[in-house]
Amino acid sequence: MSMFSKHSEHLLITTMLLNSIILFTLGALPVTFACNFHNTVYKRDTNSTSPYPNSTSTYPNFIPGADGPADSATLGYTLNHHALLVSNLTQTREFYGDVLGMRHLFTFELNPHWSLMFMGHAQGGKNGTGFQDADTMVMERGNREGLMEFLSYAGTTPPTQTRPHSSFSHLGLIVPDIQAAQARMEAKGVNIVKRVGDAVDPTSSIPAALGFPDTMAFEEGIPGLQILGFYGYMIIADPDGNLLEVIEQY
Repeated sequence: MSMFSKHSEHLLITTMLLNSIILFTLGALPVTFACNFHNTVYKRDTNSTSPYPNSTSTYPNFIPGADGPADSATLGYTLNHHALLVSNLTQTREFYGDVLGMRHLFTFELNPHWSLMFMGHAQGGKNGTGFQDADTMVMERGNREGLMEFLSYAGTTPPTQTRPHSSFSHLGLIVPDIQAAQARMEAKGVNIVKRVGDAVDPTSSIPAALGFPDTMAFEEGIPGLQILGFYGYMIIADPDGNLLEVIEQY
């Protein structure tokens, strides 16, 4: 066997071995993720009960999804848009457009007081990097995901800011480089409620937005948030104080 043939054989064996390792690692990721919840246990009052089926008194407790196929009648259903009540459409458009890169589809003024506005990322790429004009985006509005609708009645404070028990929590945004995104938002003067790597300020609006009723309840939930990787997230606020959770793509 020639030296070239031996080299090719060794290269082939090495490649096959590396592929096997990669496939094994990828296959183990879901199991590893689930095990992290179970191995990093957090004890709480054993008399407490969980609203989740099949849960235990050891927390955090990871419960994997086990749903069967959806009803065939729902084929084609998808979440088209989220709607927020805002106090100033101009400021809202500047924030979601200039800071987050959303495109303005249209604004509809019903009368001198009440207006609604639609915005969304262009569909030319995962980060909306491809250009689409507003007309195209409007035509596709009924067949898109992730749009935002903003409603405003001039001169009023959004009810979400006056109802302490609003069910709204936060919006989620994915970015390719979270450190670069944070630096850009700092330069633009965005209200960054929590920076990447920082602990959550228990006096901030974050605990309430996550559903914790008080500081003690929030502190009880900290171990679970750590496992979720929450401290690697960034939390920002829009002009009306609505929170956005910023996560790096993976």
